Amino acid sequence: LGLTGYRLRGIDNYHAGIATHFVPTNKLEEIERKLVEIPNADYNTVNAFLNQHAKM
Repeated sequence: LGLTGYRLRGIDNYHAGIATHFVPTNKLEEIERKLVEIPNADYNTVNAFLNQHAKM
């Protein structure tokens, strides 16, 4: 990547191991709205939520 100047986008980050989850752009607002509604959102809770709602 450094030699080519290629920029990773969206799902590329997931496949490269940089991101843990992928959410399509058209779902971001919905996912964000639901995330802020989670009470006491610790790592495990957020991770479980993303596992249910993100594409992998």
